[in-house]
Amino acid sequence: MIFLLMAFLYLGTSQASNEFTPSSSDVGKSLHHWVSPSVGSSAYAKFKPFSSLASDFESAELTDSVVRVHLVGPTHACPGQVITLTAVVENDYLGIESYEFRRNGNYLTTGVDPLYPNRISVTVPDLGGLDSLIQEYDVVITKGCHTFRSPAFYLRVNSIHVQLNDALVCSNSENGMLCADVFSNHAEAPYAYVWYNAETGAVEDTTYVPCKSFSVGKYLVEPHFTWNACVTTSDTAEVKVSNGPADDHITM
Repeated sequence: MIFLLMAFLYLGTSQASNEFTPSSSDVGKSLHHWVSPSVGSSAYAKFKPFSSLASDFESAELTDSVVRVHLVGPTHACPGQVITLTAVVENDYLGIESYEFRRNGNYLTTGVDPLYPNRISVTVPDLGGLDSLIQEYDVVITKGCHTFRSPAFYLRVNSIHVQLNDALVCSNSENGMLCADVFSNHAEAPYAYVWYNAETGAVEDTTYVPCKSFSVGKYLVEPHFTWNACVTTSDTAEVKVSNGPADDHITM
């Protein structure tokens, strides 16, 4: 009997921060011990009832039950695109009561699915173009006084901006050169440029260089990439006749 009690004492005190010591009052019971989740994990220990035979008593079975949560969703998106992020919880023995999603440390107050509160749909904002290439998301889950936060989930925003400047010509019979300046957080340059007549919406031409000669009129350009880039069109640029003198030569 003394041997069995010593064995129980050894097994019960294996978790130093959460001591558990069976006593003689536990004879005939199956004992269950849960380590408090507040220390970061839960361990389950099961014992057979007391017996006169040492072989009838079962060693402790400790099962790691750490609550873990992480976000899954697309890793690339365009400004204005709606994406869905899902919180995946492992070892949810607590029964999670709430999910709070954050972007760059700020709580998101809309977009949570009413039927599946572990999901949120968010519209990717353009937080300043190339100054905000990466957006960080995480989720905080709560059960009672227990709170767990996911690791950071990083979303790359495929930010593209196209600038097209006006061109001046001396007469209606002349063509002006329009050139597209493309700013992107991706290393690859556009492989093609589709030019549109801004007044009719018709495609004027497709070029593989960023410049195109046009007659007097209004135009815009859309760069194309081999990677899955956001569709971005420039503002309207104009080839127009200068109001200045026909030439700038000075005669004496």
